[in-house]
Amino acid sequence: MIKLIHYILFLSILLVFLPFTLIEAKEKELPLRTQIVLYKAQGLIEKKEYDKAIDLLIRFQEKGKGLREEDRISKGYDNYMIDFTIGNCYLLKKDYTDAVSFYRRSLKKKPSFYLAWVNLSRCYYELKRYKEAGDSFLKCYEIDPKKDPQYLYYGGICYLTDGRHKEAIRVLERLLEVTKGADLKTEWKEAISQAYLLGNYPRKALPFVEELSVETKGIRRKQWQEQRLHLYLTLEMEEKAFNYLNELIREDPLEPKWWKGLSHFYLKKNNYKGALVALTIKGLLEPLTEQEQRIAADLYISVDIPYEAVRLYKKMALKHLTPKMAYRIAQCYIRLHRPKDALLYIEKAIEAKKDKDISLLMLKGELLYELERYRNAADTFEDVAKISLKKGKEKTAAKALLMEGYSAWNAKDLNRAIEAFRMAAKFPSQRSSALKAIERIRKADMIAMKDSEIKN
Repeated sequence: MIKLIHYILFLSILLVFLPFTLIEAKEKELPLRTQIVLYKAQGLIEKKEYDKAIDLLIRFQEKGKGLREEDRISKGYDNYMIDFTIGNCYLLKKDYTDAVSFYRRSLKKKPSFYLAWVNLSRCYYELKRYKEAGDSFLKCYEIDPKKDPQYLYYGGICYLTDGRHKEAIRVLERLLEVTKGADLKTEWKEAISQAYLLGNYPRKALPFVEELSVETKGIRRKQWQEQRLHLYLTLEMEEKAFNYLNELIREDPLEPKWWKGLSHFYLKKNNYKGALVALTIKGLLEPLTEQEQRIAADLYISVDIPYEAVRLYKKMALKHLTPKMAYRIAQCYIRLHRPKDALLYIEKAIEAKKDKDISLLMLKGELLYELERYRNAADTFEDVAKISLKKGKEKTAAKALLMEGYSAWNAKDLNRAIEAFRMAAKFPSQRSSALKAIERIRKADMIAMKDSEIKN
């Protein structure tokens, strides 16, 4: 949007620039010799011989150096139009610094010469002295006999460009006041909208944005449509946002931005199916970004379609596999009842982490247990218990010790199993389960001993 402002201002200022003019200089105000030299300079300017015109006018000024001030003025050697025209030559040469010097000299001699103020403003803008450009445009408005409100617009834009949002709002609201809001030009509405948005006054910006979203064309129209939608969402005008989104989709169903917006709207409402459908359509119209792919994958998990989720996660993993992504892929494989694949990605996630992650290790142990790799599972749960105790996570440690006991029991390592259960029994959360497991082991061991005695 800021680029749009610069573009508007650049075009508009070109309309203000007057390379040479005698509009305000009546013949009776100019001595004859001044009129003659200006006429000669005009001919050189039309031929684009700017340096010759500058030299001609400066030599003319130098003729009055030995004269008294009143004589220099009366004979025209020190006339404001000479400085103004030299300034115009420098402006045409794009030598804005020297142009500023001569415009200021002209204005010192005639402060009410508003055309010099206009071109001085132009030079300040080209020199990126936006604050001074804004001040100069306001001066143009104050002394312009016609009180052209366009100068207020230029001033507001310069303040905006300089990041002076409050000053811009003050000037542009004055523009609204003097025009009484009637027949506002499109670019004026754009400037006012931008000022309110950058100044964090979204509600004041909204009516102008709504108008711009209708009356502009092409790319600018689409930009203002996006801004209008964004404002509805920001201001929590949900019904308006939803209705406007549907209006935009009906108007241009092949625009990916509207489907993306609809997806965000549904996400905000926790309507995961709706969000997924909208994002899927957006993906058919243009490739999803990596962030959008991640959102889509998460949505597939939320609506219980793990196969599509794992497809997207693995596609993203080709570029960079993060521990979080590996964990999510593993979760998808768990839902697909593919524990071997899940274990593969859990191990990748653990390898990628600098510090041992308790939740990843716990899940690894559970997968090893499901795959009946009991000794490996017992070792993993033992690690989890040790790390958890160091970090003060007693509930996790208790659960890990209990699972270590079950794993060792299934691995026929009864001594290790009993020891793990005894450790787990020290924690209230697992005490009952651990003691029951110990009792079951002892009973099973006694039965085994009796069976052995009978056989003997």
